[in-house]
Amino acid sequence: MKILLLMIPILLLLFACTSDKETDFFTTELTTEIDSLLSGIMTDENLPSIVVSIEVDGEIYNYCAGSEDLETGTERKLDSQFRIASITKTYTATLILMLADEGLLDTDDYLVEYLPEFPNAASITLRNLLMMRSGIADYANSDFLEIIYAQPFIEFDQDSLIAMSAALEDDFTVPDENTVYCNVNYTILGKIVEIVTGNDLLFEYNNRIIKPFGLEHTYYPLHGDYVVPGSLHGYCWEEDHFEDYTELNPLWAGAAGAMISNIADLRTYVRWMFYGFDLSPAIQEERLQTMTMHEAPDWFQYGEGIVKLGGFYGHTGTIFGFCTDMWYQPESDATVIVSVNRLDLDDHSQATQIFLQVSRLVFPEYVNW
Repeated sequence: MKILLLMIPILLLLFACTSDKETDFFTTELTTEIDSLLSGIMTDENLPSIVVSIEVDGEIYNYCAGSEDLETGTERKLDSQFRIASITKTYTATLILMLADEGLLDTDDYLVEYLPEFPNAASITLRNLLMMRSGIADYANSDFLEIIYAQPFIEFDQDSLIAMSAALEDDFTVPDENTVYCNVNYTILGKIVEIVTGNDLLFEYNNRIIKPFGLEHTYYPLHGDYVVPGSLHGYCWEEDHFEDYTELNPLWAGAAGAMISNIADLRTYVRWMFYGFDLSPAIQEERLQTMTMHEAPDWFQYGEGIVKLGGFYGHTGTIFGFCTDMWYQPESDATVIVSVNRLDLDDHSQATQIFLQVSRLVFPEYVNW
């Protein structure tokens, strides 16, 4: 479906919802600055819509602008659901840590105990997988993304994805040497959850995290579930028009990136993630120990299914049509959630760029960028 560029400038001006109540933190001056920054970004970057929700010690600022559907012009809503992509990894890590807390596995276990035929399995620990330090070569490389982009409903099961990375054995590096982002680490961890519990991932996400913590708009899709509930559409830009990528098969991302949620649930979830759900203090303390990503600045670090950017803890997520950032700043008791309904083949996240700019404006004492 082709959406003409001509529609975009009109739609960007039609819809905006921002907090208009002056509070102790979000003064009129500050909200005006944030509004102006986000309006400029949306226009300059040709974004169908943006939602930015910031909560500081109970005070909330919301920016909501643009269109959910470029054909109908439906305005973007704060409560719409969207694909959260790699934020799914934080849920998968939480499952692993819950199982560790119950003594059903240990993060020092070697992969060979669960997938004995996988290359280098006797040298890779579950902690290596959690912290992106396994040295495994990722199936989700640029060639794979081009396949998904061309065939958004193509099916890959968990085992075939793991096998694709196993076939790249010659490209593996030494475990626990560098922190390198790798999707298959979490595909494998999802497989381990199923091996240890005897249940599928959907059951475990629901019964250990989603239902107990009241995340009513968060779910892991069933096989064959290609839609996003509601009216929000996700788009990819192609030369001079948008292509609609709302419907696709997310299960190729599986435990590394298939989930759907919304702003309110992410705000609740990211706080719980930082404070440890009902995990023991020792397990949660281990989770928050982060290491600098390979060839990245010191402020960009990864822990056990959690990213640390400066003074913020959370994660990002990108999948065709949607990009999301989810962050918590403990000293300010602040959450920042960003949702953009555009993500192109180049996998460049506008949500992350928005977070970096907004956080620099609102929380200058906690940023390093």
